[in-house]
Amino acid sequence: MAQSKPERPDLLNAVLDAAGGVDHFEQVEWIEVVANVSGAFWSKKGYPKRRLMTGYVDTKRPRVVFYNFGAHLDEPHLRWIWTPKHLSVERANGTVVLSRSDPSKHFEGHVLSTPWDDLDLLYFSGYAVWNYMVTPFCFAWPGMSTRELGEHTEGGGETWRVLEVTYPEDFATHCRVQKFYYDHQDRMRRLDYTVDVIQGSGTVAHYVYDEKTVDGIVFPTLRRALNVVDGRPTGWSMVLINFHKIAVKGPEVRPNL
Repeated sequence: MAQSKPERPDLLNAVLDAAGGVDHFEQVEWIEVVANVSGAFWSKKGYPKRRLMTGYVDTKRPRVVFYNFGAHLDEPHLRWIWTPKHLSVERANGTVVLSRSDPSKHFEGHVLSTPWDDLDLLYFSGYAVWNYMVTPFCFAWPGMSTRELGEHTEGGGETWRVLEVTYPEDFATHCRVQKFYYDHQDRMRRLDYTVDVIQGSGTVAHYVYDEKTVDGIVFPTLRRALNVVDGRPTGWSMVLINFHKIAVKGPEVRPNL
């Protein structure tokens, strides 16, 4: 008599548990990251020499503060502050050097070859880093919607489960509907999206590697974004992000975010 297959747990719950658990992540107030950013994409936007930058990611609200940001404005000790609705670049004494409200509207009509200014770079980098640090735990937040799709067979024959995530309209992210791929241990291996701030950008296949567990929370430390051409990811990196440091902090220690 054929044995029935064991019932699988709900994919979202399995993914959250595998990443460290929602209850555990809720104790995290902010995350410090040090990342080296490179890849062909930055030259297209006018920033061919990205470098090591430091960011402080607020996990309770969408806000990131960067230092050593690697933009054209290169004064020492500048604070590059990202929120979805307002960007600000400040000196140590609080003087505002640059600012922009409703920054997403500044991308209207932008294509891949459209040069960016420093605040465009800040908006894109801010929402991207914030998303990467709060994923997958943000999937359990109010307004988020998830559903499991059919299995995906990756090159090399690996079979991954696929979670489709629909974000609220006011959530700052690459695009409203994204797909996340998970291996047999419910660990993320890839995500697919388009980039709303770049018209006609096409689908991006974004792979993650080299997981590190930091105070019980699992983070990928290497990210590689590839263009998808004819349904297949290309072999060269549009964006490569190497996290040299990820540190999580609770409410007892909080920077000036």
